[in-house]
Amino acid sequence: MGAAAFALTTLFATTACSDDNTSTSADGKVTLEFWSWVDNIGKAVDLWNSKNPNIQVHLNSVPGGSQGTYTKMYAAVKAGNAPDVGQIEYAFLPNFAQLGDLVDISSYVTPETKAAFPEWTWTQVSGGKAIYAIPQDIAPMGLFYRKDLFAAAGITAPPATWQEYARDAELVKAKFPDAYITNFPTNQGDWFTGLVWQAGGAWFTQQGDKWGVSINDNASKKVAGYWQDLVDRKLVKAEGFWSDGWNKELQDGTLATWIVGAWGGPNLQKAAPDTSGKWAAAPMPQWTAGANQTGNWGGSTNVVLKGSKYPEQAAKFIQWLNTDPESISILATASGLYMATRNWTKTDTYHASFDFFGGQKIYETFGAQTLAPTWRWGPTMSDSFTFFQDATGRMESGRGTINDALTQTQDKTVTAMKSAGFPVA
Repeated sequence: MGAAAFALTTLFATTACSDDNTSTSADGKVTLEFWSWVDNIGKAVDLWNSKNPNIQVHLNSVPGGSQGTYTKMYAAVKAGNAPDVGQIEYAFLPNFAQLGDLVDISSYVTPETKAAFPEWTWTQVSGGKAIYAIPQDIAPMGLFYRKDLFAAAGITAPPATWQEYARDAELVKAKFPDAYITNFPTNQGDWFTGLVWQAGGAWFTQQGDKWGVSINDNASKKVAGYWQDLVDRKLVKAEGFWSDGWNKELQDGTLATWIVGAWGGPNLQKAAPDTSGKWAAAPMPQWTAGANQTGNWGGSTNVVLKGSKYPEQAAKFIQWLNTDPESISILATASGLYMATRNWTKTDTYHASFDFFGGQKIYETFGAQTLAPTWRWGPTMSDSFTFFQDATGRMESGRGTINDALTQTQDKTVTAMKSAGFPVA
């Protein structure tokens, strides 16, 4: 049996406890090492340090969105010199937990902290009675659309359902033959999982010590079939996000919408600065008329890593970081995060108007939607995303389908999990 197969009885069943290191230094003062990629998070750290002379935090800025950062964290824990606090995305928490690299901080989490976050975020960071992280930012998905292109195509309102979205795609193509309503990202597996989440899918489940893997479940097939039809009819373009060419298409009207997490607004302003005033935000189109469900694409957490000499102090810091009103304000304004805490909705930043979006309060639009607490991540998500993106990447040259990608990802994920020692039902 592999090292990963330690009786996984809950979402993160390998309980990582702190070691025998003492939790205080001789003079009662401690310094915590913190690895984070969040822009300007140092301003919040400075505020903490000014208020807590006996618990100082030293920030080490690391690259964001990089598997290299996680690789260094794994190696640091193994070598016994990991930071006390780390930044980890929701999807990758199970990878760390199954290795035993995270401290169960449940004994340090206060009732106030537990009440501060939506239910679904706790399902992302907990397993049974154990808590492995404090949520920081989230990213409910929504729709940005070009008001001018919609109006020219005869579309009078943003689509309320996916059926209406497909109809609008036809109208956009009829009016602008070289345009597309959007693109299907061939390099972003977690974008697709957000859509499956909204549709009620669940790629991973657990019963006893066995994992269930349902990457090609009915909800996933429904989402795949819908988007494949749009791609086949050349109403949607199969291409990756983030390239210079993709930015240009947002700018010149080749792409009429962008389906994205709540963080997408500021990114859209940077990608297409000359289109100010032409975009608006809307909730995600729904599979059932009148519903109000969305999925999540993005966001991250703060964890206490195994080997920390000061787990209690570290847990205190990350709770403060993500619930204190002043800290929330800094992270929302200076760092541009869409905060997970419920108190975020009480801030001026949450209710801010965006000139780029015609004065619209885009965060209110995205935040008014609901997310199901049933979605959970598997213990080898980096592999699963790679399998999916390798398959969808071939669509750019007209090879393969999204359903092919689901089947291949299902099969390869099960094989990878079994090879790692996970019992798969």
